[in-house]
Amino acid sequence: MVYKLKLNGEYVLGNENDWVKGADLSRKNIQLNAKTNDIYTVEWRWEDTDYDTEIGVLGGPGGAYYKMFIKVEAEQIID
Repeated sequence: MVYKLKLNGEYVLGNENDWVKGADLSRKNIQLNAKTNDIYTVEWRWEDTDYDTEIGVLGGPGGAYYKMFIKVEAEQIID
């Protein structure tokens, strides 16, 4: 799988033509302003490989599957 990440409709990882690996799908040290909203969108695509059909066939009950875990850490800074 390969991914792109958008913040409020603008690419922040990847772009219209380029994708990133899951290991590179990370954002750090982002400041969120009080009383605002941000929308993150993850786009994903199955990357063609020599064994992708095998994964799909074995993916039935008890077979292969994919999960995405999202970890969010926050710290409140009071001036």
